[in-house]
Amino acid sequence: MFRLIFRQRRRLLFTSLTAALSLLLLVWTTHPLEMASFFTVPWIGIATFSIVFFVLVLSAMAIGVLVLLVLPTWRQLLEVLAIFLFVIAVTKSLIPQMYDIAYVGGVLPFFLYIGIFSLMYGTTLDRFPIWLDHHQRRHFVSPLWAQALWDRLVPLPETADRHWDPLLHEITPDPEARDTYDVRYAMGGSLYELQTITYLDLSAPHHARYHHVGEVDPKNRALVEGTYEVTITPRENGDGCDVLIETHRNALLPREGFAMWFDDALGDQTDLMRAQELGKRDWSMSGIFRRKVRRYV
Repeated sequence: MFRLIFRQRRRLLFTSLTAALSLLLLVWTTHPLEMASFFTVPWIGIATFSIVFFVLVLSAMAIGVLVLLVLPTWRQLLEVLAIFLFVIAVTKSLIPQMYDIAYVGGVLPFFLYIGIFSLMYGTTLDRFPIWLDHHQRRHFVSPLWAQALWDRLVPLPETADRHWDPLLHEITPDPEARDTYDVRYAMGGSLYELQTITYLDLSAPHHARYHHVGEVDPKNRALVEGTYEVTITPRENGDGCDVLIETHRNALLPREGFAMWFDDALGDQTDLMRAQELGKRDWSMSGIFRRKVRRYV
């Protein structure tokens, strides 16, 4: 559970700080004279606001943790609601009369929320040439030997049944291209996600680097391609191995980038790998998603 909270630290910090700041701004806007009275003695005002801000941050963070534990698939609502609250606070402080207009005060917040969600996690920004260069690098220590880790982390036909991802369904060599394989991931029912991987370096059982691309229209190829690199180094004391995983995508859609950044996506996957190796309960979002899909496979 604590690993989940750690991986969601960006979401929790962003949500709690933004929500606390927004609430203070709303209170200051609606009760300016009362708020100003606290600063007749400056240090009392600063101390009071600091304490209130700290309490609001902790309260918002506690609510965020509760949502993550009880409704993990709704986690993206946390940052969306925080931004929504911030926009409401800013607009109300700059144009307070706007919310007094008949019907506008009731309808505007709804459309603001829909607009924010569409910009962050909808397809609105997909229509514009906006892409993110996304690079992740995560390290963990595994009790397994190098060969066992190689079988789990590097997708090859002969080790597909031992791969860490339970959604990996099939790997077949491409007869027309060297070191290239067609990979199928089971996504529930009769649906499969297709991917082609080409190994740029394959030095068993210590290092592998491959280029991957999804099966899409060629004009959208850049949006679903990237590189994945695994480095396995035996520890000097002979107690397992150090594992370094790096991913890079240079044309990531903003909505995917937001989701991966807030989730610490690669770190979350390494938590799933570690839980599998140690036989411990898995709290990762990657594991929750895969268990949900597996119900329909």
